[in-house]
Amino acid sequence: MALGTRIAVTFLLLLAAVLAAALGAVSATNRGNAEREVQRQLDVGASVFSRLLESNRRQLTQAAQAVASDYGFREAVASRDTDTLVSVLENSGQRIGAAMVGADLARRRPSSLPPACMYRQARRFPCRPCKGAARPTARPA
Repeated sequence: MALGTRIAVTFLLLLAAVLAAALGAVSATNRGNAEREVQRQLDVGASVFSRLLESNRRQLTQAAQAVASDYGFREAVASRDTDTLVSVLENSGQRIGAAMVGADLARRRPSSLPPACMYRQARRFPCRPCKGAARPTARPA
């Protein structure tokens, strides 16, 4: 092999090695930068989501306190007036833009059950005034 050819081959191999090393260094740096940027974006997203949840919690707490302090609502609870309870809960839910309201439970609850009965929500489990010791008896559905 001629001296010029050997010099050219050596130069090309050296150039390829330098380019490979530079490519590896740039690739590692880019990967590190991308990972840091992704982590930063995730942290920002988590912070925004946390603030949004806290704001929503405060809004719902204020709305619940407003409903609980309403004289009409308190009277409806004391008198077990289901229709008024449903109306107040639905109106409050519409005012704050709630996706769902607990008024559905009030509609399904039989008004003849004692307030301490732990099975008052389930119609399949009738109970008699139980003084806190209700035993469910399943009826066929």
